[in-house]
Amino acid sequence: MEISKAISNLSDLIACKGVSDSGEGIQESVQFLKQFLRSHLNAEVTIVKAENDGNPIILATVKGIKKDAIMFYGHYDVMDPGDLNKWDSDPFKLTRRNGKLYARGAGDNRGQLMASIQGVEQYLNSIEGMPPQTIMFFIEGEEEQGSRNLFATVAKHTDKLKNVELVLAVDGSISSSGKHVLRLGCRGLLGFHVQIQTGSHSNHSGNTGNIMSNAFIEFQKILNQIYDFDTDKVLLPHFYDGVKEPTTQQMDWIDKLPFNVEKINKSNGFKMKAMTKQDYYANLMFRPTFNVSGIMSGYTGQGVKTIVPNQLTAKVDFRLVGEQNVTEIEKGIKQLFKPYVDSGLLTFTFYHQIPPSTSEINLDTIHLLQKSVKNIGEDLVVEPIMPGAVPNYVWTELIHKPVITLPLANFDQNNHSFNENISVKAYESGINIVSATTQALSERG
Repeated sequence: MEISKAISNLSDLIACKGVSDSGEGIQESVQFLKQFLRSHLNAEVTIVKAENDGNPIILATVKGIKKDAIMFYGHYDVMDPGDLNKWDSDPFKLTRRNGKLYARGAGDNRGQLMASIQGVEQYLNSIEGMPPQTIMFFIEGEEEQGSRNLFATVAKHTDKLKNVELVLAVDGSISSSGKHVLRLGCRGLLGFHVQIQTGSHSNHSGNTGNIMSNAFIEFQKILNQIYDFDTDKVLLPHFYDGVKEPTTQQMDWIDKLPFNVEKINKSNGFKMKAMTKQDYYANLMFRPTFNVSGIMSGYTGQGVKTIVPNQLTAKVDFRLVGEQNVTEIEKGIKQLFKPYVDSGLLTFTFYHQIPPSTSEINLDTIHLLQKSVKNIGEDLVVEPIMPGAVPNYVWTELIHKPVITLPLANFDQNNHSFNENISVKAYESGINIVSATTQALSERG
């Protein structure tokens, strides 16, 4: 496939916008993909209404000689671009510079989605007639909202997925070395948004200090019951139940992964904590995290305003691993918050309730995929667990099929931030890799 045409196709999708939260351009994105899948893959396309009036889901099927199906999972929705002044170009106009394609969704996930569709198209154009195996696409529109309606929607439509044998989730980033990766699982994610109110308004610290509760200090007291900042351990009961050490096979895969501290630091814009290669990957794959992603409280403007803040809002999240139980962890948080809720001090809501997921993949399948990618001049290493969270648990729990995550975007894609991008090299490689792996999976005996 000509890369210029593939870039033009991506540009057309980018222009549709498709902001997950606001709904801007969602319908335009759905209609574009519906027509593209029909015209380029000759696919049967069904628009599935998501539960709770969520954004629509696109289900496309390319019929094969066998009904057994390979299914690609991706998403068409994007994050809000945020402050437009921080972008070097219009986030909804695909812009090429310095070997990269810049736009909101270029990396997460529209660039990868279009690489997948056009990779399958490239494979179909190389054969005569129907492919040996059916090929499907399941494209959701709420991934950037934590796939909040995906489980309920799939549960209602499992009959449409009864022939799926393997799910390929195309999302995430390739390794910092530039090598492509297969991921056999992913961490989970649980977050909560908390609001604390200690009065109707802030007050002068001279007049009310020691007699009015400080919203920020109250939050810190609560945090100290959730997390021990000296030992870096979560204090919630049963939080670590289900955390597992990596197996011998998983450690063998880790030993083959690249580890370049200088490159990691440069790509992420920080100085990494001192640790071994084994700890680096274990921290990202097999150990849960506690994170405060944002706090708003008090006065931080110019000059001085000596107040006792009456309000605080904060967002906290946990990355979960192994067999940690989201429901049990939620229960522990609710029990901790109950007296504060009852007193009227605190309100909270949960978000991103995604369990961790791991699939047992036959080693022959892994070697087949590695060989197919090697044949086109690329390397494919195995990462046992994806550090991020994607809703792979939906497929393992509802249709009981294994999931492989195959990320196609570059490591420094800057997703969820300004100047999001996918490199031209990654985009073109992604098309070729999907074509090669689809052929290998479809034509295996």
